[in-house]
Order: sequence, then structure tokens, then C-alpha cells
Amino acid sequence: MGLVKSMLDDMQEERKEEWIREHLGLDEDSELDELSIEYRDAEFQFHEYQDHLTDEAAYQFELEEEQEREIEWLKKNPHLNIFKNYSSALEAVLSLNTIENNETLIKMQVAYSVTILESCLSEMLKSVVLSSDCYIRNAVSHVKGLKETTVSLKEILDDGSIIERRVINFLSDMLYHQIPKVLNTYEVILQATQPKGLQLGELIKLTKLRHDIVHRDGKTIEGKKISLTSNDVENSVSLVRGFLAIISGYISSAIIANHNKLEEEERLIREEFLKGIPPF
Repeated sequence: MGLVKSMLDDMQEERKEEWIREHLGLDEDSELDELSIEYRDAEFQFHEYQDHLTDEAAYQFELEEEQEREIEWLKKNPHLNIFKNYSSALEAVLSLNTIENNETLIKMQVAYSVTILESCLSEMLKSVVLSSDCYIRNAVSHVKGLKETTVSLKEILDDGSIIERRVINFLSDMLYHQIPKVLNTYEVILQATQPKGLQLGELIKLTKLRHDIVHRDGKTIEGKKISLTSNDVENSVSLVRGFLAIISGYISSAIIANHNKLEEEERLIREEFLKGIPPF
């Protein structure tokens, strides 16, 4: 163990000297003056740089660990569970409507209802994608911005789940208050036409209201104060709950239709195969 540690220390010392030479603009034959101010300053910067690399590596490791936990959770929780969880969260928002005309609380409730909307749309979509390879394939093939992503063969060899993780990263970074874009993403992944008769006008107004609350403390871009009451909270929760219920049902119908389509395709393949077998 002592020999190994000594070898590692020697390698680290060599790396340090190479870095310092490059930093000071010296060639490999130049002698280093370890007592000079320039050397000590470069040595300090080297250790600072190493600490930075260590911190970056630790942070990246934590991110990957967190993502693995998220993927594992999403695989265990289908979209119906997610919808149920966020429906309960919406009920919790309504339960705070006991303090009448508390302006600050009302703004927080309205804004949080949109947060629930975005989070539920995000988690339901990612859960669906992770439920079947066909949805991963649809995402990679049809989602703009994702289908242009390239992955090297070495990356695939080193990490068999890299495509799955890249897809989830991309979907996590989407802006889920952009409702029309989100619906288009659902459509190409599920390969199912969006629900008919969706009225998005009020929902889009709600997302803009949340922006005014969060970024301008409840004022319009012109600086005009937006008056809100507990009725606005109830309307916001009702609007979000209704929309999420429609999307949850849309997902369920698409999954069933895709499953039936796959079964039919497999049946036809079996029939064609059996036709090719000569009778005994």
C-alpha cells in the first residue's frame, strides 16, 4: 500500500510540474525555482484548479445519482399515479383558502397551481417515455432538438442507458408552461392525435398570470396591479385539474391504442409466418 501511495504521489507531482511549466511558459528542460514567487503563485493556482476539478467531479456524480433515482421512481410510477399525486396537491392548495382576502397567500396559491401543472405534465411525459422502448424511439425520432442529438459508439459502449438519460434530460429541460409546444411533444411521442376541443386560452392566460405574480409581484408589464380573490384560486385549481385530467385520459387512451396496434401487427406477422409453413 505504501508503494502504491508513493507512486501516486510521484505521478501527482509530475502533473503539477508539467502544469506549472505550461502556466509559466517554460519548456521541459528549464529548471524550476521552487522558492520563487512565480513558482509559489503557480503552485497555489494548480491546487486551486485541482480542488475545482474535484468539486466538479463530485457535483457531476451527485447529478447522475439524482437522475438515476428520478428514472427509477418514474419507472415505478405510471402516469395515473402521478396524476393522482398532483390532484392531491391541488386539493392541498384549496385547503389553504381559510384565510380570506390574504393577498400574499392568494398570489402564492395561484402561482403554485401553475407549478403543479408544469410538474405534472413533465413527470407524466417522462414516465410514459420510460414505460416502453417504442416511446423512447418516438422521442428520439420526432422531437425537435432531441432528434439532432448525437451519441458516439464509445459513449453507448461505456453507458448502455445513455440514450434513455439523454432523452430524460432533454424532457426535463423543456418549458412546460408553453402548453401548445408541450402538447405537440406529447403527440409525437405517443403518436396519437391531441384531444379534440381543447380550450387553451384560459390556461395560457393563467400561465401568464403566474409570470406576472412571480416576476412582477402581481403587476402587469405596464405596472398595473392585478386584483385577485379566493375565487381566482378556485378557478385556477379547477382549470389545472380539468386540463390534467384530460391529458391523463389522453395518455391512457394512446397507450391502449398503441398496445392494441402492436398486438394486431404481431398477429399478422404470425399469420404470414404460418402461411409459409408447408402442410404435413
